[in-house]
Amino acid sequence: MLHVFAGATSTWHATRFRPEHTAPAADSGAPLPLDVADRTLFTELSRDGRTSVPELATAAGLSPSGVRRRPDRLRDGGALSFAVEFDPRPATT
Repeated sequence: MLHVFAGATSTWHATRFRPEHTAPAADSGAPLPLDVADRTLFTELSRDGRTSVPELATAAGLSPSGVRRRPDRLRDGGALSFAVEFDPRPATT
């Protein structure tokens, strides 16, 4: 499930596990411009956050490798961030 949030939801960032992305890009004050492919990816992922890369590539008119590179660019530009949500209650069977 994909949620759209404005602003940071916590101080924990998944980038701590990826040394090549330890700090966000410098904020120039200008929003990252989104192209049609970016908007298509967001639309498709909002429908189903588990949509496969080949399906996203077809929908956006990109190659699979192009789709795989988009999240890094969008995250580094501040247009995308990741947050983990979970139910802390134990599962009942």
